[in-house]
Amino acid sequence: NMSMGDQTFVNELIRLCTDNLIEFEEVIIQALNEHDLGKAKSINHKIKGALVMLNITSLQTTGDEAEQVIISNADFKEIIEKIKNQVSQIKEKLSLLKC
Repeated sequence: NMSMGDQTFVNELIRLCTDNLIEFEEVIIQALNEHDLGKAKSINHKIKGALVMLNITSLQTTGDEAEQVIISNADFKEIIEKIKNQVSQIKEKLSLLKC
């Protein structure tokens, strides 16, 4: 356990992850709207580290799906809703971990 029982450290990690999730949601949706694969890949890569550390695979997969939507030029409304729902669920789970 990286925190070694330090709840302040855990709370700070949760805060940083929550901030990253908010940024991820905003930037990935903007990238989808603009069909900007570079931006989507950049934010997806940035968030993956935090998600791996927290073992949250659902949003990692969705970020990869968003990249594929841009590449295929498919309709992205469904993936945007999926991103919003997953980010909301993950933020809620993170808030429950804070003490």
